Amino acid sequence: MSGSRAKVRAPLFTKVNYDLWCIKIKTTFKSHNLWKIVEEGYELLVKTGKEQTEKKQIVAQDHICWDARALGLIQRAVFDESFQGIQIKRRLRRRHGTP
Repeated sequence: MSGSRAKVRAPLFTKVNYDLWCIKIKTTFKSHNLWKIVEEGYELLVKTGKEQTEKKQIVAQDHICWDARALGLIQRAVFDESFQGIQIKRRLRRRHGTP
């Protein structure tokens, strides 16, 4: 994806601007080549009996990095109180085995 390290400004999400925010955040992700990782996710490579090739390791590391960038944008796009609520709900879903 992009080699640029400039800080990306995420649009702020409030409880009443979801439709507009959704358009803006998708555009932001697309402009920084992050939308594919958001849409498709990535597969973690698990070592088996054979060692992973160096190329596969680099690709896996890149995917983890891109995923973290996308999550960072989302985290900067919500108020701390909203983010804490998201984290609580996420933990509860994990305990119950739902994604």
